[in-house]
Amino acid sequence: MHEYSITKNIIDICIEEAKKSEAKSIKEITLVIGELSPFSDESVLVYFNLLSEGSILENAALVIKKQPIELQCKVCGQKFHKQGNTFECINCNGPCIATGNSGNEFYIESMEIE
Repeated sequence: MHEYSITKNIIDICIEEAKKSEAKSIKEITLVIGELSPFSDESVLVYFNLLSEGSILENAALVIKKQPIELQCKVCGQKFHKQGNTFECINCNGPCIATGNSGNEFYIESMEIE
């Protein structure tokens, strides 16, 4: 259910920014969602289509880019994007941790207006 409110916020931000640019319509929004984000891509898309009806976002494409988790090995220091379901280093099989907020991203990357 959190997807409803976060999607509403995305739509509000896009409409506000489009108005600042005097846009007549929004053609496409690119949204980045990290692999560890609690938000479901499918739910965001459903709410986006529902909430954008009758607005300058109606018929806009919502492109969702999945952001992989960046890991760093505690043993050798190797940094890499997580592959599969393991948190082991691809170089030495040592234990790894996520770097910074890697995988928790959720933001509007770009917006195409007309």
